[in-house]
Amino acid sequence: MQNQLPTRKQVKKAGSRIRAYHRGDLPHHDYELALRVVEQYRACFSSPTVNVNNWLRRYARDVGLPVKVSQRLKKVPTIIEKLTARETTLNLLTMHDIGGCRVVLDDLESPRLFEASTKDRRQSQILRVLDYVEIPRISGYRAVHIVLKTQPSGLPVEVQLRTQSMHEWAETSEGFSKDLGRNFKQDGDHPVQEFLAVVADIYFLTDMKKPIPHDLQKRYSETLSEARRSMHVLRAAQGVQQELPLDERI
Repeated sequence: MQNQLPTRKQVKKAGSRIRAYHRGDLPHHDYELALRVVEQYRACFSSPTVNVNNWLRRYARDVGLPVKVSQRLKKVPTIIEKLTARETTLNLLTMHDIGGCRVVLDDLESPRLFEASTKDRRQSQILRVLDYVEIPRISGYRAVHIVLKTQPSGLPVEVQLRTQSMHEWAETSEGFSKDLGRNFKQDGDHPVQEFLAVVADIYFLTDMKKPIPHDLQKRYSETLSEARRSMHVLRAAQGVQQELPLDERI
């Protein structure tokens, strides 16, 4: 049956076997079987993610909020990378962001309105709320993540609430990551990551309609210089022409 949900035991075992393969402790044939289970499991998130997307659009229309709603399924290579590199003890069954919807709003108040409405209308389905606006990641990443347990599948779908500035920051980070083969969106101390963290602070102050303090302007200039030097080396190695974003707010 297409998109048939593998058993919980099969899913958990597949995640463990993929780690074992990357450690060199599993034959390639067994890895292929585990990968097939991951692909089947991922496919099961398609319908629940569409349903959450449709609900978000209906709610935005009902309350008259201008939003951009999108959805995605995490790509299989990204799932594998998360299991084997970023979160090496994570049970595949508890990976809550295989299915995801993104809501981009105009101002800081709107994500909070969406968050409150979700808690009011779908309280029984909420598995987890991660507030990266109140407490941003070291990388500078900001958003509110709400993980919903969808019905009747029981599968989790993550809803990300962002302002336009937060979205632009994330898209820029992902763009550099894709072109240069490094995950700049994650926490780290690479000069490009340090620069992007400063840019994120500037974007957030702009969202709050607050002035950019002198020390942050100075930090922006310093990290920009360091990032440009590092980017020159990376671009030369990768043959990429993309430049760092200059913030016109400075």
